[in-house]
Amino acid sequence: MRYCGSLDLEHLLRQPFGQLGRLVRDNATGAPLPPVEVAARAVLLRAAGYEVMPMCAHHDRRGFCLGHPEPDNGM
Repeated sequence: MRYCGSLDLEHLLRQPFGQLGRLVRDNATGAPLPPVEVAARAVLLRAAGYEVMPMCAHHDRRGFCLGHPEPDNGM
């Protein structure tokens, strides 16, 4: 199984505002997200009961990745 990382919301919200864009990037482009967007997402996720910012769509109610099967590479 492979598991995606996640960002602790409390820790994320304690970071300097200007640093937030360096911590979270756009999935499509890889560009840093604007700090205001990262902060808004974190606040909304925390209000919805999440503990971490999920990095994939396959997560539990707290935001933690549930795991992804790894393909058999024949080794």
